[in-house]
Amino acid sequence: MSSFGESDDHELGLLSEEEINNQVTDRWAKKRMLILGLASLPPLVIPIASTSYLAILGEVQEHFDVSRFEVLQTITSYTLFTGIMPLIYGPLSDKYGRRILLIATLIAFFGATLMAGSAVTIYGLIILRGLQAITNGGLIIFSTAVVADVFPAEKRGMAVGLVMIPAMMGPIVGPNVGALLGDFIGWRSVFYALCLLVLVVAILTTLFLPETLESIVKQNEARNFEMTPDFQVPETPIQINQGFNFIPLKYRHYFNNPFFRSFGLFAKWPITLAVICNGTNFACVFTLVSQFPLLIKEYHPSVGLIESGLLLTVFGIGTVTGSVVGGKLADVMKQKIGVGAILCVSVAGCVLVTISTITFAWTVKYSIIVCTIASGFTGFGGMVNRNSIVAFCIQNAGFKLAGSATGLVLFTQFLVVAVELLFSTALSNAVGDEWALTIYALIIVVSLPCLIFPLLKTFRVGGPSKAIVTTPHDDFYDDGDDLLIS
Repeated sequence: MSSFGESDDHELGLLSEEEINNQVTDRWAKKRMLILGLASLPPLVIPIASTSYLAILGEVQEHFDVSRFEVLQTITSYTLFTGIMPLIYGPLSDKYGRRILLIATLIAFFGATLMAGSAVTIYGLIILRGLQAITNGGLIIFSTAVVADVFPAEKRGMAVGLVMIPAMMGPIVGPNVGALLGDFIGWRSVFYALCLLVLVVAILTTLFLPETLESIVKQNEARNFEMTPDFQVPETPIQINQGFNFIPLKYRHYFNNPFFRSFGLFAKWPITLAVICNGTNFACVFTLVSQFPLLIKEYHPSVGLIESGLLLTVFGIGTVTGSVVGGKLADVMKQKIGVGAILCVSVAGCVLVTISTITFAWTVKYSIIVCTIASGFTGFGGMVNRNSIVAFCIQNAGFKLAGSATGLVLFTQFLVVAVELLFSTALSNAVGDEWALTIYALIIVVSLPCLIFPLLKTFRVGGPSKAIVTTPHDDFYDDGDDLLIS
């Protein structure tokens, strides 16, 4: 097979990835929108947990009487584990199902949030914020994987955008709710209110969301038809460990282990390049929004807690619109040109984030209106980029590895976020807030070739084609490249 999936799959007697996906997703045709609505609820928890906390960050700092660096570590611990856990949750959801893991993690997150609201020291809060991230780190993955299970490939980008709309409402609702509760009741009430939201989402998920992973669905159907108790649906092997040929054959099977499967996707060089660029882009966006309330309080002390929350709403509006637009554009580019052309949308998002972040950096001291508008464009560009990257990675990894692919995207982006937050205070003290944010924006420019190179490869090959799914009769360790980027 040639390196960009140019061989004729029908001549080989194989079904294309899209044909298999369409056959699998047909069973959900009448329930897709209902499942989409239910799947969109768990991701709502994560941004509300983070943005409502941002609104009370200054209050937490004053309550514990700690430095700016120390209070920012409550964000660092949260983002660090939010990035690490997808590497575990993604592959597990591809193997054991979406629904059971969604319910289990929502219950665990409820307990972690309840304890965080009762923290007595800043260090205890840092640890418990990390525990929050450990328990909710898979919610976006599970919901995205559900969408990949029930929507055909040509509609998946838009579906990913739609399922993230409630999540993107978090930056709109979260800051205002956090500011109101923090101002009138106290910062701890933000955590207790979050517990109520998690409880409602857990109940709805338990009662109404079905299991959508095809292998689990078939096993359940087998039990319903009173087939043998040990009936197992054979899974199609997928060549995820290509590129590891330097590893002895007897060790390669470890990369098909659920705990290493996401790392195996790093062997697909377009996926690797895409997630690296997405990481730098998302880290810049996240650093800006996490610093936003602190910078407003520092440079504009007359702005109150509630007003600061309202200003963050503009960023939230940008993320909501960017989520929808990015998903739709990804679908259009895939249908018009090919899978690799999805990266055109990502490049546009990265450029917008770079320009708007630099604008924010140099106006936050002088104009609240200009810097707030700039933050909205930053949120818009960030979500345009991320949703198109997610659609691109799922398409190249294969819908059977939707959870693993999404986990890899989230891992890299939050890992870069955690690193930037560790050094953000020191960098701001050394060069000033303006130059610090400018440096973060310029890092995106440096990483843009990670998107441009596979994009140019797409246009060189030309025209849309189809990825091939390995059949059980194929050599699992075949050296051929079944990755498609166009």
